[in-house]
Amino acid sequence: MTLRLDCKPHLPGTLLGKRPPEIASANRRLNRYIVFAVVGMFLYGIILPKTWQSLFGPIAWPIAWVAHISPAIIKMTKLSPIPELVQGFFGSAAWVSTLVTAMLVRRDPLGARVRYAFSRPGIPFLKTFCFLYFLSLPGLLIGLWVVLFLPISIDMAGGPTWGMKLFVAMISDRFSMALVGGVATAGVVGLLWIVIVVLAGPISLILAKD
Repeated sequence: MTLRLDCKPHLPGTLLGKRPPEIASANRRLNRYIVFAVVGMFLYGIILPKTWQSLFGPIAWPIAWVAHISPAIIKMTKLSPIPELVQGFFGSAAWVSTLVTAMLVRRDPLGARVRYAFSRPGIPFLKTFCFLYFLSLPGLLIGLWVVLFLPISIDMAGGPTWGMKLFVAMISDRFSMALVGGVATAGVVGLLWIVIVVLAGPISLILAKD
């Protein structure tokens, strides 16, 4: 006679550390949106004409408006040898990142994510709370501040770091702008999404009375 010691299948999924199906499905959707954002912005950057303001008609106004009020885009435009492309690309990227994030948040189980984060086995509630709201959230907000204001010195010679070299390449030629800028757009989407999950997730959970 064999004594059965494995009782894990009888435990709830969250207590086993497994992601609930709704979160797993949302994560797959997030990955698809990120890939679409990267590929879409890359193709857009490749075909974007320098005369986009005259060719895009009414659509050009909101792109140009963002390009003229965003401190980061203003700074990149002044430094770039291809200012028209930088304005058109990153002005569009600002709208794309905002719209894609809104689409993600609209369908995301924000409350379920917070419940899962605080119910993982072996991780105390206080430790998770401190990590999310005293460590992660300030870092994420600083990241958004950097994205919006670009408070760094730009060495157009490339500088000693790979990050600076990539940044200079991104605002200096079309292909690098499309490739690195596409990845950067997806990064901004991810950053915005995480901030909203951390801030709005508990509210969603409370409103759902779950």
